[in-house]
Amino acid sequence: MALQAERSAATKERLLDATVQCVIERGYRATSLPEVCRRAGVSRGAQLHHYKTKQELVAAAVEHLLSQRLVELDMRLRQSADGVLDLSDAASRIWAVYTGDTFYAWLELTVAARTEPALRELVADAPMQVRLGGPLVAEAFAQETAFRDLARGELIAAPIIVLLLFYFFRGVTATLLPVAIAAFAIPTTLAGLRVLTHFMDVSVFALNVASIIGIGLAVDYALLVVTRFREELGRGHAVDAALERTRKTAGHAILVSGSTVAASLAGLLVFPIMVLRTIAVSGIMVVGFAMLGALVLLPALMARYGHHLGSDAAHETGPMARRLHAFAQWVMRWPVVLTVVTTLFLLALGWPALRMKSAMPDSRIFTPGAEVRVVDEMLEDRETGFGRQPLTPILIAVRGESDFASTPAAVDRLIAYVKALKTVPGVDRVESPFASGPLSHPEDAPRLLADPSSLSDLESDFLTDTLRGDLALVYVYAEAPWRSNEAGELIGRLREVPSPDLAVRVGGPTADNYDGRRTLAAWLPTVFWIIVATNIAILFLAFGSVVLPFKAIAMNVVSVAASFGALVWIFQDGHLRGWLRFEPQDGIEVTVPVVLLAVVFGLSMDYEIFMLSRIKEEFDRSGDNTSSVAIGLEHTSSIITRAALLLIAVVGAFAFGDLIFVKEIGVGLAVAIFLDATIVRCVLVPSTMKLLGRFNWWAPAWVRRLWSPSFEGL
Repeated sequence: MALQAERSAATKERLLDATVQCVIERGYRATSLPEVCRRAGVSRGAQLHHYKTKQELVAAAVEHLLSQRLVELDMRLRQSADGVLDLSDAASRIWAVYTGDTFYAWLELTVAARTEPALRELVADAPMQVRLGGPLVAEAFAQETAFRDLARGELIAAPIIVLLLFYFFRGVTATLLPVAIAAFAIPTTLAGLRVLTHFMDVSVFALNVASIIGIGLAVDYALLVVTRFREELGRGHAVDAALERTRKTAGHAILVSGSTVAASLAGLLVFPIMVLRTIAVSGIMVVGFAMLGALVLLPALMARYGHHLGSDAAHETGPMARRLHAFAQWVMRWPVVLTVVTTLFLLALGWPALRMKSAMPDSRIFTPGAEVRVVDEMLEDRETGFGRQPLTPILIAVRGESDFASTPAAVDRLIAYVKALKTVPGVDRVESPFASGPLSHPEDAPRLLADPSSLSDLESDFLTDTLRGDLALVYVYAEAPWRSNEAGELIGRLREVPSPDLAVRVGGPTADNYDGRRTLAAWLPTVFWIIVATNIAILFLAFGSVVLPFKAIAMNVVSVAASFGALVWIFQDGHLRGWLRFEPQDGIEVTVPVVLLAVVFGLSMDYEIFMLSRIKEEFDRSGDNTSSVAIGLEHTSSIITRAALLLIAVVGAFAFGDLIFVKEIGVGLAVAIFLDATIVRCVLVPSTMKLLGRFNWWAPAWVRRLWSPSFEGL
């Protein structure tokens, strides 16, 4: 028996080698089975015993050729890598189609991420056109693209920031100080993330988000400090006195602002999803370094070079400030009408958000011609590729109470369960030795499992790949694309299929997407209320009011809704696709709304805090609510407008990258910042503060006892 099996294996080996030679010399169409048998020195009967058709034989030959190369790669890794990887049996499944003059073979490999570069090198000179795709290659390419977007975004943003700062300050020293703070915050954060990789996985997208937030906040905070410092110099204060006054006003505003941003980002730590947690950690880290640079490094630099900065008290009483003062007084003459109209306008902008759909990005996020995208398009092409049959399976692990091969009752239950899977609506096909063929019959399965010699080579190999004692693997293919919501709904139906005395776990890429969406939906309300509660607490500590925090939260909700509406209109509906260079994904990347919620909530507080701090300063001095609001808008208009322009320039530079995740974050932030710096600050804040009057600063006596004044203004 052993000698017969050895001869059969040798025959199979000769057939595969001969097929490879024929295909290389003649091509698929000109290769004939008789010639293959002649070269291999085997009979047609021996060939038919192993492979029934030419397509099946050539597909096996392709797998054989690549498997040989995987053995070479395995040997190389054993010599060079610290760990040992078993790649000799890495080729798990293969499909093949022949269309026109082209033979396509799709080979699924199970390899580790660090083998991808060596694998690419190994197949570079293969006697066929080999393209690498799939999640592993897509992840590597996405990382490469993210780093390229990061470098390009910073390269575009840097000169714009420098030019704007020079226009604002009209001086080289004042221009370079904010740039120095950004140059401190970003590299320091990247170094911190590099250390963090020793303790946890860090998503490459966290670098992009950290750069967007870090550059914007570092420059904005430095802008506020330098502007206030120059104002104090313009009022006749010496450098030391101007620094002290700046620390008590702009410094306190930055401390509160940075705390709200960090607290909002900290809400993402609640999600049990690695990408969101690393974005939270990187965001908190970069906010901390931006605050450290603005509150510690920048004052030290100003103490040394402050006499070179010049003075500036004119922007408080300039033409723009006077016009905004008059505009604020006009707004407060019509507070009810303008509050209602403005709120309705912002809600109308957010109306498209009600039809937001979540989507997992596919290969269309990459530029046309990218290898990963070419492979994906080939697999989905119904005319010339593999699109006639789904190729991304739902994986179902089934564990019995005992070994299936030795327990007929367990096999019966497994066969019944597999048959039940085939009847679930939305299932295209089920692949398992127990789904069709001799093993699908309960009366024959125990005998064949005890002695599988009567099974064909393909059946035997498939059984070996999918059965390990009391554990069986079942492949289920959905009728809908694996990333779609319809395929996700199938996951829920599969998990409801009865499986008595069997432990069933449903996994695979489709299940990952489905579970990720459900996790986000389940945790989102908790995260929202955590963000709201922390922001309310910070704003109360800053202003001593229980009314202003809730008003600020309400305005933030409106801003977030408007930014979500813009996302749907642009990315889901496909508007501006040519200008922003993207292809619609039929939905918004599933984690983007969550990230935007945290980031926008934090950044929207910036301008609110900057403006309210000056209003509070004037109110404490005069006790006149209407006058305080007008003066606060007048005094902060220039600073907030400049800060908004700088931040929009930063996020705009990143919005033109290649990855749609970064585009969506950038566009959503840009919309929210623009609305905050214009409609919310100029109309909604003055009108609502006029309506509330002295009630703006109200807090119960027992609550006010918990508060001590911390602000002198901005």
